[in-house]
Amino acid sequence: MISGIIFTLINPLAMAAIFMAPGLQEGPAETFNYMVAGFVVIFGAMGLYLVSLATRNKNLSQDLETLQKIDERAG
Repeated sequence: MISGIIFTLINPLAMAAIFMAPGLQEGPAETFNYMVAGFVVIFGAMGLYLVSLATRNKNLSQDLETLQKIDERAG
């Protein structure tokens, strides 16, 4: 009889301690900001790479024109 009463008193307290523990009642982790930051970093790096490619292409075109002018003068 006494063990039944003790179990009845302890069981709800144990369940409350388990479910009220820090971290368990917060829900899913809030990682949206980290995801957005990751996308900004990745797309920023890709944008810098594309700007670098465009600049290199422009410089290559200028070098090609210069070499063609030198070839015309020599030939």
